[in-house]
Amino acid sequence: RKVQKRQDHINTEITNCRKKGQKEQARSFADFLERLKKKNKEIVFDPEFSQKVKEVDGCLYSHKDLILKEMEIAYEGSPTVKKMFDEWFEEKDRIELQYKENISDANAGWGIINFDLDYAISMLYIDAYGKVRQNSLLSVLVHELTHALANTRDYPNPMLMHKDYLEIIGDLRFEHTATVYR
Repeated sequence: RKVQKRQDHINTEITNCRKKGQKEQARSFADFLERLKKKNKEIVFDPEFSQKVKEVDGCLYSHKDLILKEMEIAYEGSPTVKKMFDEWFEEKDRIELQYKENISDANAGWGIINFDLDYAISMLYIDAYGKVRQNSLLSVLVHELTHALANTRDYPNPMLMHKDYLEIIGDLRFEHTATVYR
């Protein structure tokens, strides 16, 4: 019950952040992308992301559209994610998402994410309570963006970790528990 209650709380926070992000037009991701375009800066997608599609709630979406939507949710719902993007583009010109089959990783500090959407969301992880969970696109994407933009790395030997690894990013909470073991 405790684990389910905690997961329900996290899901509620994410839902609230999505609603909050939709209301705050001044911080909109669309405005951010427009500002990038004016400065000749960009988020570059491997063409494979436009060709691959996934059904969500009875509708087909390209992987690129799904990733951009999750970026929007993170950007508009988290001051930390917004700051991470803003600081990156103060000095750099691009973020690159490369399609790599059965991979989900990032080149730390280089702004490059190597990613297979289907593979990333199919992965399971062990949460802070020892329960097996399914990854979400939002949590995987933010995790890899944090590596790519903030030059962070996963814990080198997850089997030696003795504490929970819960990353709190502004108002959103993501369990980066691909590296959590108890």
